Amino acid sequence: MKRQIYAFKIEFQALNFKLRFLLLLLFFFVLESNAQNPFFKASELSQTWVYYYPEHWPEAWWEKDAQRMRETGILFVRIGEFAWSRYEPKRGQFDWGWLDRAMDVLGNAGLKIVLGTPTCAPPN
Repeated sequence: MKRQIYAFKIEFQALNFKLRFLLLLLFFFVLESNAQNPFFKASELSQTWVYYYPEHWPEAWWEKDAQRMRETGILFVRIGEFAWSRYEPKRGQFDWGWLDRAMDVLGNAGLKIVLGTPTCAPPN
């Protein structure tokens, strides 16, 4: 019994080493692929970003909000992760117009958009 446990421990440690090595390779692969991606440059990944919820603000404010973000040095804006009830106000009825307009306003201000998936906030 002790030999089996000992053998399992060695196999687990070897697996653990292999897994760590693969994760390290994956990390460098992602880092390298980001360096070649013109949208997310590696030098920008540590830049300032913000969560923004346009669905909670009057549409007339969006342009001024976007301008203020750029003026303060924000490059990335993450939106959408709590907006499922706005995407689908009724079961099977989708409304993407407000999101298109919000993305246009943010993009026109020079902000890069990270669109979140709203899986954490399904409608009632």
